[in-house]
Amino acid sequence: MKYIDLHTHQTTADPEVLSIYNLRAGCDGTKVQGPYSFGLHPWDSSKKNLIEQVHHIEQDKNLFFIGECGLDKHKGAPLQEQLPLLEIQVRKAEELNLPVLLHCVGCFNELLQLKQAIRPQQPWILHGFRGHPRLAKQLLGAGFLFSFGAALLEEAGKAGPSLRALPLDSWFLESDDSGLPIQDIYQQAAALLSCGEDELKALLYQNFMLKFTPLK
Repeated sequence: MKYIDLHTHQTTADPEVLSIYNLRAGCDGTKVQGPYSFGLHPWDSSKKNLIEQVHHIEQDKNLFFIGECGLDKHKGAPLQEQLPLLEIQVRKAEELNLPVLLHCVGCFNELLQLKQAIRPQQPWILHGFRGHPRLAKQLLGAGFLFSFGAALLEEAGKAGPSLRALPLDSWFLESDDSGLPIQDIYQQAAALLSCGEDELKALLYQNFMLKFTPLK
């Protein structure tokens, strides 16, 4: 039973950690031997022809997620250009029976509308979630899953209250680009929930295996 790091930009040789390394279309030449995700980040949405890399994704036992992909109100191409690029990626995920790992900043209404229009069968996970508990519950009602990271360590932040407001089978933990070991994120999440770290580790490992690995 391992720690699950659902989304990271760091490689690790720690045998106690199962990490999903993020490969970013057009920006990352890192070779990975284990689980990874791949997608066109919305910050790169103005770069021409990168979406072709998504079109050419094939089945790979180590490819666990499409993404991170998504929508960002403040960076990248105009939103009307980001939306069709995201749609291409989520449809590719449906084709490959893979979950989608999402980056979303200031565009939750648009993301909800897209999900309603497509009605995907594969899970959509909002990575690095730091929104208000009310937003978290609205997104949960629409079928989203969540991944929390270093924002849980912000005492005045919204991530901690959102974590506590969500059911335990709807979220995971990640180190993202924080530089923190995933164990630190688990320790903080366990403290927020007033539970044991080993208990949380076992629960998230079980949830990960149930939700994301039936076809691996």
